[in-house]
Amino acid sequence: MIGKRVWVFAAAVLLAMPLASAHGGGNVRIGIGIGFPVFYRPYYHPVYVAPVPAYYAPGPVYVVPPPGAIYVQPAPAVSQPSPTQTPAPPQPVPAPAPSPNPPAPSAPGN
Repeated sequence: MIGKRVWVFAAAVLLAMPLASAHGGGNVRIGIGIGFPVFYRPYYHPVYVAPVPAYYAPGPVYVVPPPGAIYVQPAPAVSQPSPTQTPAPPQPVPAPAPSPNPPAPSAPGN
């Protein structure tokens, strides 16, 4: 009975091995977990290759004196009177027509 249990357990372990195996290495490892490596495994250090340093010179700088002083005058103020309607000048009164005969002098005493 005990032998049968051992065979059943061994068959279950063999069936579970393809599910638990590592795909990267393809080998089987059994570890105890001591806390330090028993054998030397080199550690992979990633290598970064920097591009070649390049120096670009800046463009030339031209120094020129500033232009002369610039004076700005404000625009002249324009004031227009508001449009008002002025009354038309009165028509001149025609002078009386001169009479052809002057009036006769009146007698004194009358």
